[in-house]
Amino acid sequence: MSATLSIVGIVAGDRVYPATRALAGSIVPFLLLGIYVLYVRTDHTRQLWAWEIRSPMSALMLASAYAAGAYYFSRAVFARRWHHIGRGLLPVLAFAALMCAVTIVHWPLFLHDNIAFTLWAALYFTTPVLVAAAWWVNRREDTGRPDEHDVAVPDRVRRISRGIGLVGLVTAGLSLLFPGPLIDAWAWPLTPLTARVLCVIFILFNVYLVALSRDARWSAARVDVESLVVALVLIVVGVVRTRETFIWSRPAAWLFPVGVVAALVVCLGSLWWAGRGRAIRESPTPDETEKVRVIGARSSGIAS
Repeated sequence: MSATLSIVGIVAGDRVYPATRALAGSIVPFLLLGIYVLYVRTDHTRQLWAWEIRSPMSALMLASAYAAGAYYFSRAVFARRWHHIGRGLLPVLAFAALMCAVTIVHWPLFLHDNIAFTLWAALYFTTPVLVAAAWWVNRREDTGRPDEHDVAVPDRVRRISRGIGLVGLVTAGLSLLFPGPLIDAWAWPLTPLTARVLCVIFILFNVYLVALSRDARWSAARVDVESLVVALVLIVVGVVRTRETFIWSRPAAWLFPVGVVAALVVCLGSLWWAGRGRAIRESPTPDETEKVRVIGARSSGIAS
């Protein structure tokens, strides 16, 4: 029985509960709407968004984070196993909870008459509780077992990921509390509100890194890494679109694009590495090929 389960790829436990799928599916439309407004109608945030975003790159950054979320939650709806998506809920929880806090702190700056603000408030005042509940209840399903032909992430890579993530969390956390220095040094113009939103986005990405470092199974990291690729590609395009608004006399204006491209290369490289590793594991060895040939010949009566 256990051999059959292994062959067809079914693992006892490791289920994604229907409530988790339903939550993921209900969040996707909000994110797609945000992507449309912020990435396509970037110059119309006063009419279409929860608050006016005057710097276009700030709008594109938030849209890129939403795109990563839309990809992640779309995958979560159809995920075969809980551990494929489980780690990704923790960054989402941090992002939603901090966005709720930023909304409260900057409440007077929001356009309360816009329908977009109603949707924004509904999303960020409910999502932290719902995501936390989904993660807490569904986490018991993780058996700790890898997928068939899974690839192990090297310990050194996980330590580097954890180190970068922790440093990034400390830096972004301090800037979230005290945004003044970030506003003075950043690559494009920021307000206290957009500076804090930017910090929350950075915290989202760095929680990803820390969460991924906690599990050696590539199958537990793949969806999250793919989500990061989606965000990073859109950020690169955003930099090209809004390059005229960058303050190129500031070092951050040069360091930010370089860092984004470097992160994108690393993510794409990890996807290539893991895909190659799975292909090698899935390919039968010469001994296995010979066994299959002999067994097939015997079953057809060719061999004695």
